[in-house]
Amino acid sequence: MISDVELKRRAEAEIAAALGDDACDLAVAVKDAVATLSGFVKRYSDACIAEHAARKAGVRGIANEIEVRLPLVDRRSDPEIARAALKALEAEDLGVAERLFVRVKNGVLTLEGSTESAPQRVAAERVVRRLKGL
Repeated sequence: MISDVELKRRAEAEIAAALGDDACDLAVAVKDAVATLSGFVKRYSDACIAEHAARKAGVRGIANEIEVRLPLVDRRSDPEIARAALKALEAEDLGVAERLFVRVKNGVLTLEGSTESAPQRVAAERVVRRLKGL
C-alpha cells in the first residue's frame, strides 16, 4: 500500500505535468488515500484536468474544492453561455443537440436530457466543457 505522503507527491507531480504553470495556485492534501484539491484555476477544464491527474496518481478518492476564477476578459453572462453551448452542440453534429436542454446559472452549465450512447454523452460534455466563460 502506498503511503499518503507518496500519494501526495505523485498527485502534485501529475498535476504539475498536466497543467504546467497553471498548477502553481493549487494544493494537494492526502489522508487515508483521499486527496483534497484546493486553490484556484482560470478555467473549469483545468479543475477537471487536475482531478484526472490526481486519480492517475493513484488516490482512492477526491474532494475537489478547486475554485474557478475566470479572468475578466473571459467572463460571459449566463444567456451568452447557454447560446454558445447550443451553437457548439449543433456545430459538432453529434445528433444530440435536439435532445439536450442547457441550463446555466452563475456560470455553471448543466446538460439535461438523453443520448443514444455513452460516447455521445462524453462527446457532448467535451464540447461544452471547452466553452469560454464556464
